[in-house]
Amino acid sequence: MTESRLLKGLDELNQLLDGHDPGFETQVETIDLSSKYDATAIKQLRHKLNLTQVEFARVMAVSPKTVTAWETGRNTPRGAVSKLMDIFNDNPKLAFEYAD
Repeated sequence: MTESRLLKGLDELNQLLDGHDPGFETQVETIDLSSKYDATAIKQLRHKLNLTQVEFARVMAVSPKTVTAWETGRNTPRGAVSKLMDIFNDNPKLAFEYAD
């Protein structure tokens, strides 16, 4: 992409964000990042992966205290962590690539 096309695109985005008609049709896509995982579902996933809380924390790139909070229902995973759980739930072998 040339610099002028990039600058034109940024200008159009600024106009749109400022509430001006950009002169073209726009479409907004949303991604549901709400958690589907309650305490029971998280424990089930961890057991499915055959991981301890510490190992699961390492795979999810969170602290062991966070995993404990999830599994006791004091907190719930959100956003990318929840999506990562979806991926590992569907493809358990992938979790072991992140266990190191």
